[in-house]
Amino acid sequence: GFQLIRKRKDEKEPNKNFTIIQTLEIYGLANLRRDDFGITLDHCPLPDFKPSKRLEMIKKTNANYLQMKRLAPEALRSKIVHVLHGYSKKELELSLSVLKEEDPLVAIGSCFPLVVKGYRDDIIRKFVNLLRIIDERPHLKEKRFHVLGASGANSSHVCWYAGLEQTDSSSWR
Repeated sequence: GFQLIRKRKDEKEPNKNFTIIQTLEIYGLANLRRDDFGITLDHCPLPDFKPSKRLEMIKKTNANYLQMKRLAPEALRSKIVHVLHGYSKKELELSLSVLKEEDPLVAIGSCFPLVVKGYRDDIIRKFVNLLRIIDERPHLKEKRFHVLGASGANSSHVCWYAGLEQTDSSSWR
């Protein structure tokens, strides 16, 4: 989902604003197999945004997830992955509040690329809060948590030791 709306610095075209319908069509054309998933179009809040702005972005991501689940063809519905955002326990709980019980996989957004930008402590706080929530809610222990943006050797080890999965570029290297 992020790649569909992302603009590289070397591109001269404006950002492509894919709609939910267009994204679902692309996922359908991709013929997703057993281990392939389509990520919800998400809004990525940064730690230094005002809390009200972060909550607004989390609500928009939640709405996109629910709409994508509702509009996806039956065969694709179970392949739509919700992206969790937030740093505080309150934000993460809001993000988790829309998660469907039948969804086996959850993505965790806005993570390790932010370490490079000086948000290391915020990322650690995010993981500590998320792991506390998972520990408090036994049904979440059945979910697979996929960390987005965990592409380096160090971040891979952090994820594995925390019991979280990651892929991005390090898994195919």
